[in-house]
Amino acid sequence: MQEYNDVKYMVHNENIISKINGMQKAKYILDFRQTRKPRWTCNLYKLVSNDYELVDSFSDYNKISGQSKVIFSLRPELGYRAYVFFNFGNKP
Repeated sequence: MQEYNDVKYMVHNENIISKINGMQKAKYILDFRQTRKPRWTCNLYKLVSNDYELVDSFSDYNKISGQSKVIFSLRPELGYRAYVFFNFGNKP
């Protein structure tokens, strides 16, 4: 239930930010969560008919799904953000 509320809150924030900036909603969203210390999980969401669907959830950049690889090749800034986070950003 907590995970659903977190996603709902994230989508609500994305809607507000896009309205304030006068821009369209982001087509893809990366969401980093600390599942347990020191483990982190990245959730990749895709905008589908005005709502976000979970595409992939991974804790290791080298184990992403094929669909995530395609998205990261189309949007290299997202792939770079996830790569940097898992390789440099979450060290204790």
